[in-house]
Parts: sequence; C-alpha cells; structure tokens
Amino acid sequence: MTKIQSYLLLSMIFLLPDLTSAQKSRSEFEYLSSNDGLIQNHVFSINQDEYGFMWFCTQGGLSKYDGFTFTNFIHLEDDSTTISNSFADRFLIDKKGNYWVTTYRGFNKLNRKKGTFKRYIHDDNDVYSLYNNQTKGMVEDKDGHIWIIHSKGVDEFDPVTEKFTHYLHKDFGVARYTGDISIAPDGNIWALGLNGLYKVMRNEKILKSYGEPFFKSSSSLEGKAIYCEEDGIIWLGYNNGLATFNPKTEKFTPLKVEGQDRHITAIMKYSMGTLALGTMSDGLLIYSPLKDKILTHFRYSPSDPKGLMGSSIYSLYTDKNKNLWVGLFSGINRFNYHTQRFRVLENEDGINNLKNYTLLVYQDPQGLYWFNTMEGLFLRKGLYEDYINFLKPPLFSEGFNDVKCIEGDSLGRTYMYIRLNGLYLLDNEKMRFNKIGKGDVVTSGAVNRMHTDVNKINTLWLGSNEGLCKFDKITQDTFWYRPTLLNTELTSNSVSYFTQFNNGKIAFSSSGKICLLDPVSKKIEVLPLKEKLKGTMRGIYVNKNILWIATNTNIYTYDPARKTLKILYDKNSKSPLKSDGIQIDKDGIAWNTHDKYIQRINSTTDEVISYQTEDGYINGSGATSLDGDIMFAGTSGALFISPEHYYKDTSAPKVIFTRLDIANAEVKFDEQHEFIDQIKLNFSDKVFTIHYAALHFILRDHIKYRYQLVGFDQKWMDAGEKRSVTYTNLRPGDYTLMVEAINEDGIKSKTPLILKVNIKAPFYLTYPFYILVAGFIAFLIYLYIRVEKKAAKFNKEKELAEQNAAYKSLFLANMSHEIRTPMNAIIGLNRLLLDTPLNQKQDQYVHAIHSSSENLLWIVNDILDQAKIESGRYTINNKPFEPLMIISQLHTLFDFKVKEKDLEFNISTSGELPNKLMGDQVRLFQILTNLISNAIKFTKQGSVTLLYECNTC
Repeated sequence: MTKIQSYLLLSMIFLLPDLTSAQKSRSEFEYLSSNDGLIQNHVFSINQDEYGFMWFCTQGGLSKYDGFTFTNFIHLEDDSTTISNSFADRFLIDKKGNYWVTTYRGFNKLNRKKGTFKRYIHDDNDVYSLYNNQTKGMVEDKDGHIWIIHSKGVDEFDPVTEKFTHYLHKDFGVARYTGDISIAPDGNIWALGLNGLYKVMRNEKILKSYGEPFFKSSSSLEGKAIYCEEDGIIWLGYNNGLATFNPKTEKFTPLKVEGQDRHITAIMKYSMGTLALGTMSDGLLIYSPLKDKILTHFRYSPSDPKGLMGSSIYSLYTDKNKNLWVGLFSGINRFNYHTQRFRVLENEDGINNLKNYTLLVYQDPQGLYWFNTMEGLFLRKGLYEDYINFLKPPLFSEGFNDVKCIEGDSLGRTYMYIRLNGLYLLDNEKMRFNKIGKGDVVTSGAVNRMHTDVNKINTLWLGSNEGLCKFDKITQDTFWYRPTLLNTELTSNSVSYFTQFNNGKIAFSSSGKICLLDPVSKKIEVLPLKEKLKGTMRGIYVNKNILWIATNTNIYTYDPARKTLKILYDKNSKSPLKSDGIQIDKDGIAWNTHDKYIQRINSTTDEVISYQTEDGYINGSGATSLDGDIMFAGTSGALFISPEHYYKDTSAPKVIFTRLDIANAEVKFDEQHEFIDQIKLNFSDKVFTIHYAALHFILRDHIKYRYQLVGFDQKWMDAGEKRSVTYTNLRPGDYTLMVEAINEDGIKSKTPLILKVNIKAPFYLTYPFYILVAGFIAFLIYLYIRVEKKAAKFNKEKELAEQNAAYKSLFLANMSHEIRTPMNAIIGLNRLLLDTPLNQKQDQYVHAIHSSSENLLWIVNDILDQAKIESGRYTINNKPFEPLMIISQLHTLFDFKVKEKDLEFNISTSGELPNKLMGDQVRLFQILTNLISNAIKFTKQGSVTLLYECNTC
C-alpha cells in the first residue's frame, strides 16, 4: 500500500468514526413513503435543484419535496403539458438550469416555474426525433448536450436545435430496471446496457461493444449501474456482482465484496476513499475498495423503526449538506452520519428492550465501560465490543439490580454500591464483585454518590441520606460527618450530591443551602446566599473553581471568590433553566438534560443552545469518559456527547412559500409556489393561512420560525416549529410577510422569505368611492348651509315682518285711539248741533257730518280691531244684548246712505224673535255694519235687505 493510499485510508477512518467497526451505535434513517405524500414508492432517481428542493423519479410519476410536503407530477392523457409518462426514470439539471426527465415513454423538459412539460416523442417522419421512447439514464457533456440511453442505444440531444443524433447497436438493450450511462474524466461516454458495456464513438456515430465481465452464475448478466472514477476506472454493478473496467487495458475485473457476489443496483462515491453500494435484497453497503472491506452494512430490520426501511435499493444520492438519500423499492431513506451530534449506544436491537434502558453509565480509570440497565450490570472492555452481564447468579439474581454508583481509581480498584446490599469491590483477576465493609455501617444509609478523594487515593467518600461517610480503602474503616451535628443551621443529614475542591473541602447542598465541609477541622460552613436554593438536587460539580448546582427547577453557578450566586436563564424563553442531570466538560461548558432536550450552557457568555432528542433521558445520571466525552443514561441506551467534535449545523435554512389557504381551502396557482412573491386577496377573504417551510434537510423537525407581517405586526412573532400563520379580518391594503427560520444551532436564514400581500378593497372602501361619498356629503352640507341660510333669511324677514307688523299694530292702535278721541268729540258736538234749530240746508249738512263722522268712527274701530287681532289682544265679550236695538240702529245708520244712492233698505224678520241674546253686541254690530256698508257700496240700483231670523229659538 502506498503512502497516499495509507493517508486516504486513515482519513477515511477519521471521517467515519461510527462506521469503522461492528457496534450497536444507532444510525437513524428518516423514512418517507406514499404515506407521506410520495407519488409512488419505487424510487429510481434522486436529485437536488439549485433552490434546495429534492426530486424523485418513481414508477408513478415525478415528485418534488421541500422537506415537509411532496408536489407530484403525473401524466394526464387529456393534458399535453403534463409529463409524457408517469414511469419517470431519471432526472437531470443541466449547466444552464434546465430540467430534463426520462420516462418509459418519451423524454421531457420541465418548465420549472410553471410546472409544465414539453414532450419529445419518437416521430417516424422525423429523423431528428427521439429514436426510441423507452428512455432511461442520461448525462450532460461539457458542450451542454444531453446523452440519453434507450432500448436501442444512445441519443445525443442538442437543447439549442432540439435535434437528436442516434448511436445504435443491434445487441444493445435495456430492461425495466436496467440501463445506465456515465461520462469519464476524458469526456468519453460509456453506456451500460442489458447485454454489456458500450462506448459512444462520436466520429463513427456508433456504439462500440466491450462485452461484459465473467461471473460464475447460472443467471444471465444484467447491467444495472455505472460509475466513472476520477482515475478513469469504471465501476459496474450487475445483478451477479460488482466489477471494474479499465479503459486503457480494456479489461474487466470481477470483484467479490467480502467474498460474496451481490446484486448491485447503484454505485456512488460517498466519502473519501469509500463507495456507497445499493443492492437488491441486501441493503446498503459502505465499501472501502482499498481494503475490499464493507465498513458498514445497513440492513432492514423489522424491529428497528429508525433503521433502513428496505433491503432493495434502486438509487443513491448525496445532497449539498452531505445527506445520503436512498431510493428504495418501498420509499426513501435519508441518513447523515455527519449530523449525529449525539451517539446513542444500544446493547441490543429491539423496541423498548430493557437491556437498553440505562440507569447508570460510567468509565473507570482502566477504560472499562459500565452500564447499569433494567436487565443487569453490563461491562464493555471497549465501547463497541460485546457486553458482559456482571451481576448474575449465583451471586446476584438475573434482571434489575439497584446499582446506585460505581467508582474506580488509578490503582485499578473499582467499587460499586447496591442499594440495601452495601459496598462491593471488583476482583480484577476473577472479574467478580465481592462485598466489603465492616459490619453494616455502610448499608445503614442509602448511598447515592461516591468519589475518591482528590488528594488521598485511599479515601473514598460516600454521600447518603445519613450524611457523608469517609471510607478507608485499606482498613475499610468509616467515619461519618453528619450535617445537623456539625452546624445547627442545618435540619437534614441527607447528602445526595457532593463535589470536592482541590483543597480537599467538600461542597454539598442541604436544607436549601450550600455547605462546605472541612474534613480536617470537621466543621461545616454554610455559604452566605441572598436566596435559598429551590428544587430537588440533580447535581453539584466544581469546575475551574466555579461551583455548579443543578436542581429540577433551577441551575446555579456560585463563585466562591466573589461570593455571588447566579441563576442561569434561557434567553429565548426567558425562563430559568431546569435540570434532570448535568455534566461539566473540561472547558467549563455544562451539558444539561431536561425533558427531551440536551442543552449546551456557557455560563460566561450566557449562551444556551437546546438540542431536541426523541429519547427522553429521565434519570439524568451522567459521567465523563477518559477522553472527555459526556455520558448520560437514557431509556433507549447510553448517550455520548463529544464536546470537541459534536456536529454544529452552520447552514442557514432557506424559507420558501408552500401554500395558501383561504377559509381552509387551498388556493391553486399557475406557478410553482417558490416562484410566487405576491398574493392578492379580496376583502371577502376574511380568513387566510400562509404556509411556509425551510428547505433544510438537517434536523429540520427542530427548526423554529418567526414571522412579521409588516403593516400589521408591530414586531417579529415567534412561531416555534409551526409552519403557517393565519390572519383574519385585515383591512384592505398592501402588506409584506417576512419569515425567518432558525436551526437548532441558532443559525437563521440569510435572507427571510418576503411575500407581498395585497388585500383588494371593495368598491365602498376605495378612494373613488370615498371621493364620491365626500362629494355627496359636501353636497348635503352645501344644501344644509343653503337651507340654513334661507331659513335664517326667512327668520330674519319674519322677525322684521313681525316687528313691522308689531310697529304697525302699535301705530294703528295708537293712531286709532288718537283719532277716535277727536272723532267722539265731533260726533258729540254734531249731535248737540242737531238738537238746535236749523234751517233745512243746515240740517242737511249737519246730518251729512253726523253720518260721515259715524262712518269714520267705524273705520277707526275696524283699524283698532285689526291691530288688536294682529297683536293677539283681541277679545270677545259674551253679554246679553237686545238684537232689535241693533236692527234699529242699523236702520237709522244706513237710511241716509241708501237715500243718497236712491236705493231701498229693507229689514225683514222671520219667525218669533227673542228679545235678548248672549254675545258681543259691539262685534256683531261691526260685522253687520261692514256687510251692509259693502252691500250699499256695490249696489247701484234696487234694494239692500237685511234678513233677521232665528232657527234655534
């Protein structure tokens, strides 16, 4: 073996620490199938595009996978934009980013954005069409041409001219699951058909046959897989085995993988110096060609739900994050040993196997690993060697033994304490434990922890519910330190956890306080703390002179120099850290288990990283190995953490838009979701949900998300592991949804998902409608103002009219009174004058004056009455009066006037008239006077008659 080969082998072994020897360390495969949305379970080809999506060619169609959801493409007879056949064999992305798919009937170009296909089918009338529709493998050359293998040979396809050039051979053939093609480093095209290996002869436009290797088998040989190595060697997989072909010597070399002929279906370079081999019915092999050795053999086991989920493999692929994807007869497996940050060591296979239910794990100074399980105490001389069941008959019964602690020292002495049984020492020659200790002094208290003194190797300290016991390994004498006797502040002797400083002092907790025992002075000092420790103790350790105290409710650090106690918090949840068990590595980093999380705690920077695990580590018992590994006991095996080499995911997860639901109904788009940067909604879409996902295939179930809808959310909102956000009753307008993903190591998306959201306003919430409403309101205001102005003007005019009327009434009233006074004097004097002797002419004039005066007085009275009416002061008197007197006065009053006009004035009565009536005599006289006066005025000839009758007498 050359130095280079040795280096490659050593590098390979370093890169595959978990895969180089037989062991029970679990390799967890993720399993995907049609139950998860895969279109069909026979997976013939796997690829990853530049966006990060995974693509799977299956017997039922083409599937795209974002890590959570499958998008499937199938053939539809009535839709020419679908794939030409649902039996999809290979998927290729060329250098220009074009997507190509071979199928059982035709060759296809996928429009990545639209999700539609352009079909290339054989046409008898076109010599440049595809020669045969049964297309299989394909590869791209340096010129960007696609080389496609089919049942009659190989076609060269030029994507620019869309023309096919045919390279045929009469013996070439492919079957349903056979046929592959590859390009060598020198640019030569090699095709593996049903009947041998062929080389494309470009100048001659033919295929040159090189035959096939010889395998001792009764079945006919079928070529399944081809892989061209960088050194020019061609690896070939057949149904009868594995072979290589050297193009320089043109010779085949059949290989027996560890002495066996295996049905090889897929070949792929895995890590440095190794090949991944897929087989039919024999699982997955990680193979070292240099040593002709299978480094790891993954087989299907019905009892292992985390293992390989099928023995028959069709395809293999490694993505950008070194995930190994395995296309099976029964679905897809994904595995990445690089990302297994925590190793779980199992003693035996099987679900809920009690031999894996570990209560205690410990490595002694001699390098022996001890595992106390529900089925016994197991010893491993090497971590991956078979275990030995130590506690068994006749000394112990089979099954569970309550081993509480194991402690070894550098002199090769290993001690074990079993609850209620006492202390035991390992006999290294006979490899058995023997009980030690004088009397039952050690068994009188339940011992939970024990440690060898840091300065005295022959002193063993035991912590129990009755105090601290100092055990002399030579004399086996014991001395007890009981807290309640050494310090009156303490109310309990229980010392379940303790640790020792380099100066020999022992720190422990009791009664919610931190105590320091000085074994020399036999004094216990209670450290002055501002607050009492809370919770049940889960561990106490000293590292770099800093004291760590862990309880089920808090984790504390205590600095003796500064005398300060610090409570550790999770920055994300802002809640105090809790512990089921804790260990401190050599760098002062704490590794804590709580619930289903493993936490890496840096007390200096206050950084806390929580890693989720599917196994719950319920007891929290832990230890540190000789090489610095942190070990915890768990329900499914022992957990190992390598602080210096544990995996950190530094890849920034990319977030994509995956779906839109309106009222819980999915919305269909014309484009693939990852190309959509804006969604438009109607105002009636009151409830909508936006789904998203991180294109990240490493521990993706542990990825957390946060989002912000700019224009609505005031800050970033934590979504946890939820991959959707729902909004209701948003106002119309433009919003921007931003989503970030954060992996388990705290690395967040380089750029967030940015999705614009436009909510269309209904007509009654649009600006034109607002303008119309504003105009209408302005018009109403205008009308209102105009009406108000008119009303004000009317009121003003009314007030003026009323004022004028009042002035007029007042004036008329005053004038009437003023006029009536002299009129009464004139009438009185005129009456006196009538009583004096007058000649005929004088008498005539005096009577005319009297008549005119009376008329003028009536006019004045009418004016006064109108003024009273207008001023609201007019009243009606209800008094008895004689109607005949009024009639007589009327006759006398108008007799002169009718004679002047040569008229007759008649007064006629009808029936029996009453002598008296009730009413207003004056108003009645005024009414009759006005009526008669008007009648005389407008009567030119004839007579005026006043008819007086009583109908109700």
